[in-house]
Amino acid sequence: MKNSTLTALLFLGFHCAASIHPLSLESRITNSAGVALVTLNHQVSYWDQDHHNIYTLYVLDVEAYLKGSLRKNQIAVVAPGGTVGYEKQIVFPNFKLTTGKEYILLLGEEDTQHQNVLYQMTHFGMPQLQAYTGLQGVFTKQHGHYHDPSNGKVFSETDLAAYIQQLTRFQAVKPDGTHWRPRVTSAPLQISSRSITSVNNGAGNNPSSYVAGTIEDANDLIITGSGFGSTQGSVEFFNADDGGATFIEIATPSDYVSWTDTQIRLKIPSEVGANAGTGTIRVLDATNTLVGTTSITIDYSISAVYSDFSGFAAVTRQFPALADIDNNGGYTYSYNDAFITNTDATASFERAVDTWRCGTGVNFSVSSSATTAGIAGDGINVVTFSNSLSSGTLGIATIRFSAFSNGICTYWYAEEMDIAFNDGTNWNFDGGAPSFFEFDFESVALHEVGHTHGLNHIIDNSAVMHFSISNGTTKRTLNTPELNGGGYMLAGSITAPCVAGMGVPTQHIPVTTKTDGTGCVLPIELLSFEGFQQTNSNLLKWVTSSEYNNEQFILERSADGLHFQTITTIPSKGNSLTAQSYTFEDKQPLPGINYYQLTQKDFDGYQEKVGMVVLENKIAASKLTILQNPVANQRLRLRLQAVDQGLAHLHIFGSDGRLVTQQPLAVTEGLNQLDLPVHQLAQGHYYAQVTFRKQSFTQKFLILP
Repeated sequence: MKNSTLTALLFLGFHCAASIHPLSLESRITNSAGVALVTLNHQVSYWDQDHHNIYTLYVLDVEAYLKGSLRKNQIAVVAPGGTVGYEKQIVFPNFKLTTGKEYILLLGEEDTQHQNVLYQMTHFGMPQLQAYTGLQGVFTKQHGHYHDPSNGKVFSETDLAAYIQQLTRFQAVKPDGTHWRPRVTSAPLQISSRSITSVNNGAGNNPSSYVAGTIEDANDLIITGSGFGSTQGSVEFFNADDGGATFIEIATPSDYVSWTDTQIRLKIPSEVGANAGTGTIRVLDATNTLVGTTSITIDYSISAVYSDFSGFAAVTRQFPALADIDNNGGYTYSYNDAFITNTDATASFERAVDTWRCGTGVNFSVSSSATTAGIAGDGINVVTFSNSLSSGTLGIATIRFSAFSNGICTYWYAEEMDIAFNDGTNWNFDGGAPSFFEFDFESVALHEVGHTHGLNHIIDNSAVMHFSISNGTTKRTLNTPELNGGGYMLAGSITAPCVAGMGVPTQHIPVTTKTDGTGCVLPIELLSFEGFQQTNSNLLKWVTSSEYNNEQFILERSADGLHFQTITTIPSKGNSLTAQSYTFEDKQPLPGINYYQLTQKDFDGYQEKVGMVVLENKIAASKLTILQNPVANQRLRLRLQAVDQGLAHLHIFGSDGRLVTQQPLAVTEGLNQLDLPVHQLAQGHYYAQVTFRKQSFTQKFLILP
């Protein structure tokens, strides 16, 4: 049975290629234009000549040609995606090469359409090539062996070179034409549980599962044991973008929070080329020696934005909020005029949208009017067919992000989202089961809409957000972790961010939830769910227009929008086709922000989240000030204006962006004067970053001798 890889792309956002058919190793090598053993020298990102997309040129030092010698000491490979200034485009599936690391690459033809013209002018004669089969043509060398991204097989250099020679009858040569011999490599790393005694989340608990890509300290991963080394090594995870066929390392240094000989604290990664999934994790010390392994389950993964905009000392993950782009609380898709004529396709797509909307309350809707627009940054959320997708690609979803900053905090939000499906695919559009030779359109659409919701891949073959889907199968039901992931995205998007009301244009924020309209079969029809702040309490009110088989309402409360606790249950007033009103007074609300989540429960035990309200008891924004700059007497004096009491976190970065030290800070509501010793810091410039209540504040300071 064929497998196809489901994927995502970020243009100031994400592009999600929904399906790649895994090709055999024999066919990939045989059909490639060449094969080379290379080391990445450097990379350059650039706009194409039409300024439509960003690409990255990987400049490679050639050790040997294993097929089709170009007799060049350096070659370049063009890959989609990259960063130019504060504009970013990330492509899934995609390969990400690391400076100084070795790879065996399958080479395609010269990429004349997307080549870097300026680089070509200064490096005349250097070929700029396509990477044949993209991700499937990149064999990464990890711990002395090469990993096949299509099936997870591991090869020694000798075995892989011999297999290539057997297929191609090509004698491997160095760039100067002399004979090349493969090097002897050591045995692959073996699974080991030594040195690791426990894993916990950032709150100190030992949960049954974790989440990736979030920004909250409580969702950090803490690995405790011994022998990790005092110098930072690396932690590797199963790669969710290929179903765990390969391991990935943390790509962004700021995701490592701290590292000691006995404890590692990190943020579970979720970015292109480094998206962690369920399975084994490996800890290696600074000498690249395996010191321990364990395994974790990752329920869902958020497509985080990584950026140093604005005021961050280093590239740091940011929460990618949903927004009120259509002025109706969210996003409206528009069918291309060629797509709207296929009524079976539109009906299938709308079933997928309804599944997410009814499950999480995401405010997605579909316009009844067609558009001539295609996939472009034009402010229109297009759904279309395309005949230009690569072979085996079922669909792509593009999300474009924008950011606001007021100098105190930064807010990223999804500004536009487009989806295209391959019109050359043998689709099953109806609600029945596909034949063996068909791909299920609704399943692929559900996956792509999940990416626009803000979710990344996970490793669970039965899940909608798993990286692959097979022909003849369906995935039309969202599991609980996927619904929780969607709920996390909404919890962080439905309240006005820290930039609101501070001179920043905020006409598109925050998003609102939506479960009304066709497609949602619910035991209740909720007319409204509102919250009102009173002198010493919060009043919650909701009204239903109809109820059937509804046993009760469950009202939950949270301080962070993630971890909820039930504060009351209220019985239903019975089956009804007329309006029914309910109220509850929370006489002991939490300080600061209160998230209230309303859940409806059937008599048969089925539960459905039906609404969320956010009440903030304080409207003032937190603010960080350094009182003496340059720092005097080896004491860093900070002033933090806090909206309420709680635990803040101080991180100090060097001018090179590396984390120097960190510590928790207990703060009270109002003005906090903090006097901290910094005698261990050498002369130079530093950045103090304080994180509190999902807000980050960064100030630069100088230490003189």
